[in-house]
Amino acid sequence: MKCPVCSNNLSRRRIQLVEIDICPYCKGIWFDSGELSVVVRELSAREEISPQKTKLFHRREVRSIYEAEEKQRLCPKCNQTMKKFNYASDSNVFIDKCPNCGGIWADKGEVTEIARYLKEDPQATAVGAALAESIAQRDYEETWKGQGGFIPLRIIVPISDDAPRDRFPVVTVVLIALCILVSSCDMFFNPDRLVQALDYAPKDSTHFFGVDLIVTIFAYGGIFHLIWNMLFLWLFGDNVEDQFGRFWYSCFFLGVAFTAVLLGLVFAISLSIWAVGISAAVSAIMGAYFIFYPAAVVKVFVICDVMEIPAAVCLGVWFLFQFIFPFLSKAEGVNLAANIPPIVGFLFGAAIAFLKKIAEQRQTA
Repeated sequence: MKCPVCSNNLSRRRIQLVEIDICPYCKGIWFDSGELSVVVRELSAREEISPQKTKLFHRREVRSIYEAEEKQRLCPKCNQTMKKFNYASDSNVFIDKCPNCGGIWADKGEVTEIARYLKEDPQATAVGAALAESIAQRDYEETWKGQGGFIPLRIIVPISDDAPRDRFPVVTVVLIALCILVSSCDMFFNPDRLVQALDYAPKDSTHFFGVDLIVTIFAYGGIFHLIWNMLFLWLFGDNVEDQFGRFWYSCFFLGVAFTAVLLGLVFAISLSIWAVGISAAVSAIMGAYFIFYPAAVVKVFVICDVMEIPAAVCLGVWFLFQFIFPFLSKAEGVNLAANIPPIVGFLFGAAIAFLKKIAEQRQTA
């Protein structure tokens, strides 16, 4: 095989349990699929490898792949154009991977840097463990003291993410405006029709297709629920709109909302508190974001502080909470049936996004 950097012949060498191909000139290394993880794990266990030193309680700067100013390289095995990526999303070590055979090319010194990244820092580990234990103990005491009821310990609100968008999210803004307009008009000028539209039943189906359908898709039964869902729609909708394109994004959103309303009509789900269609549609967008941008960093407001957590963790916790909340809340009308639209919507959006990613990978391969 030829070196993808300097085109010289690669020489075969054995390291521990695997055989790798090394360029004798530029010292780059080719790993077949699965070999890199074996080598870096063994290397990070050695005493001569010291861990990366980072400042405690300071976020590491994560570089974009666009900052790695290197030309595209061809896979030495199957001659396909390799894709550059940031190892483990935030190591700042950029290596090349072949989308066809799964092989990985690492330049000189990059394998050592990966091993340093993976090696645990004893000081950071000890501080993290102590903090976790302290927070867990305080949470336990605050949660179960008094009458022993469920007390929300923190107000957790996502406020921004670091996933860049390609263009202004026109469709997302229009959808937000429609939701606010329809909800405001019905909440302040015709509250009886809003409640009637949200509290539908199969016997209403003959009169359902009309203004009540629009109200049921875009309206909310409460101002807090409206604000909360519009925040999620604005935060995650712009990037999902980029992925689908404006037309298909519109079809995706309205299709999920309309289907959720019809299913609620068929199965006689009476939800005077939650809006069926819009909850399912916004949740579907969150599910799609979960698949498209799992490593994106979401800033979350927690009482008086701001934390930065991966999108996969943020949305994963939200999804699990949809199952848990009905059993913890004592509010009237809050039960698992009320959370079926967002749960199903999230799963549907994630499935569509996953199929889209698979289709794109097959096209590039």
